[in-house]
Amino acid sequence: MFVGDNDDWTHASWCQQMMARRDGKGSPVTLIVYTGATHAFSTPVLSEEYPGHHLGYDAEATADAWAQVRSFLHKILGGSEADDHAENPQP
Repeated sequence: MFVGDNDDWTHASWCQQMMARRDGKGSPVTLIVYTGATHAFSTPVLSEEYPGHHLGYDAEATADAWAQVRSFLHKILGGSEADDHAENPQP
């Protein structure tokens, strides 16, 4: 699960509280909180406001999130990361 610490729509603290309530039960879940990232940090839009919430693209957080997703999929589905030819994946 990826969230920005400046996300004013889905607060990082809510995700952290949910993880604490899980107490390791259920399927494994990893929470990564990106410093300075807002809601929709992986969507290449200009910084803007949407119904009172701040949105903003964060290239560094996006690159790391995609690397995390690719690593997870390679681990679960097999293959090697060298097989991943997507240089600039888009959602």
